Amino acid sequence: MLAILIALGIGRGDAVITTPYTFFATAGCIARVGARPLFADIDPKTFNICPSAIQKCIEKNCQTDSGGELKTKSGEKIRAIVPVHLFGLCCEMNALHEISEHYQLDVIEDAAQAIGAEFPFGERIAKAGTMGEAGFFSFYPSKNLGAAGDAGLIVCQDDELARKLRILREHGMEPRYFHHVIGGNFRLDEIQAAILGVKLPYLEKWTAARRAAADFYGAEFARAGLTERISAPSEPYRQRG
Repeated sequence: MLAILIALGIGRGDAVITTPYTFFATAGCIARVGARPLFADIDPKTFNICPSAIQKCIEKNCQTDSGGELKTKSGEKIRAIVPVHLFGLCCEMNALHEISEHYQLDVIEDAAQAIGAEFPFGERIAKAGTMGEAGFFSFYPSKNLGAAGDAGLIVCQDDELARKLRILREHGMEPRYFHHVIGGNFRLDEIQAAILGVKLPYLEKWTAARRAAADFYGAEFARAGLTERISAPSEPYRQRG
């Protein structure tokens, strides 16, 4: 996420809207580039950021200046929205994109917990991470597709943004030993890549097994009358076969 923010030129004097219900790094990366995180509340049924709450956050904290730019009341320019797809469930991306297009904001998808998740985006079924300017995934060992250590992936559809990200991932180097921008060490090492390459073909099978286990627990909780005490995020977009 940090590399994406840098590549998009987000920094001091900017603000980014995101969810308060996420791992600290989501807001931490925003603060690290010098921008201000603005928090919009979640949908209590899905635990994901709520589009109507984003609109309320904008109306409460922001205003449009004489040049038509959306800014906070303290002067930061609103640059992007970072939805976090929690627990393998995509955020409501259609409504979120209506807001981002209206205010001309970038969308950066935090898909760290949602590799393989799908959403009925417009007229297509889209994978998590493919519905914004860029998306990113975590391959930390605890994730559904985990490496042996820290690892991650960025996806985007814009060639120029991809070029910037490739340069930034190796301390801003292009060509070799020529540095024109300040980047970082965002490289995926060969050992982690090799491990992920072996595990990737099993991802769909593992995901199906997790779904089956979740369905079993859900049915047993309901049979035992525990659904009022034990709840899980609803799955409004799941297509059951």
